[in-house]
Amino acid sequence: MQERELTETQTECRLCLAAPDALGKDFAARLEAALDAEDVASLVLPAPTPADRDAIRHCVSAAQERGVAVLIAGDLEAAKSLGADGSHIGADAKAFSRARALLGPSAIIGIDCGLSRHDALTFGEKGADYIAFSGGNADRATEIIRWWSDLVVVPCIAWNVASPAEARMFAQAGADFVSAGPALWSSDPATAVAAFNAAIDLSRSAA
Repeated sequence: MQERELTETQTECRLCLAAPDALGKDFAARLEAALDAEDVASLVLPAPTPADRDAIRHCVSAAQERGVAVLIAGDLEAAKSLGADGSHIGADAKAFSRARALLGPSAIIGIDCGLSRHDALTFGEKGADYIAFSGGNADRATEIIRWWSDLVVVPCIAWNVASPAEARMFAQAGADFVSAGPALWSSDPATAVAAFNAAIDLSRSAA
């Protein structure tokens, strides 16, 4: 795994969205409004059930038409059959190998490593396209993101970020992406996306 030079220019942080586990009837419309509001790099959708498979297929198409990469959480077969860009999975070596074999070398395979430095380094070596850091308190996550961004080229995502203020903090620490948590969908997602992007912009001006 290539180490990051400490003098290397940091890629500007961007926003990712993670859909709630249960999609409401109006989710597709709310998603499209969010994607049209501001810059969004990627979208993670839940593994589909038979009842919502058509809705998730529509969301995949709507996002990709806007240039947003789409990943399916956990379900590799669904990621392949729905034409998603990849999958977001846990830190499991067998699952990672299977994902790469099934989805191919160009697919985006992201690994949620919690706050484990060991897992992050292990899956960075294995060729993960990004490492997601999640869980614990914000100070601990900030410390690990700063460590990772100073050392490693593989992009990292601050996962399940609760607020724009946290997004700014993680972006300043060196996160390549921040993934807004479920609270983003609880009110007006377009307004929330704009607020998260404004916070990320503030982190750049403060750098």
